[in-house]
Amino acid sequence: DVDNSCLFSVFQNVGMQVVDVNVTLEMPAQKPCREWEGINTEDDDVNDNGVNIVGEEGCDKHSLLEIARNSFHYSRFHSDPLIDNRLADQTREAWLKSYLKGARGDRLFVAIKNGNIVGFLAAILDPDQRVAVIDLMAVAHECRGQKVGVQLVATFMKYYKEHCELYRVGSQIA
Repeated sequence: DVDNSCLFSVFQNVGMQVVDVNVTLEMPAQKPCREWEGINTEDDDVNDNGVNIVGEEGCDKHSLLEIARNSFHYSRFHSDPLIDNRLADQTREAWLKSYLKGARGDRLFVAIKNGNIVGFLAAILDPDQRVAVIDLMAVAHECRGQKVGVQLVATFMKYYKEHCELYRVGSQIA
């Protein structure tokens, strides 16, 4: 039996380096959240910033995959000096493809602005644990800072509120 701090030192001493540190955030689904009030999450309505959140049905899959491929720069794969960034980009594209094929996840929320896909949020519901998880999320570079991500998260929260007790999201500290 070796304690983790000792094991960490052993790995560092043989030349291994920290590539990634993960964090998991959680929030009770029934907790009032004033920050999300007033954010329109209805599929047929467009918000003040011109963004509409819809399901993936009928959406241009190529545009979704392009956003997935081009939006991540700090993933564990991108942070690993031994993995080429083009290959790292393909990991997020493959992740989203699994949603589009129905092999992973529960629901894909898509952000549309001026007829163009500008972001997505891929979600998983674990009904046994009553947890709704944001599995993967991205917003196109040109639409960042315009509350597209806020709208995606608000829609996710509203959609799952009656089906879970906890919201969860994980990310890399970077």
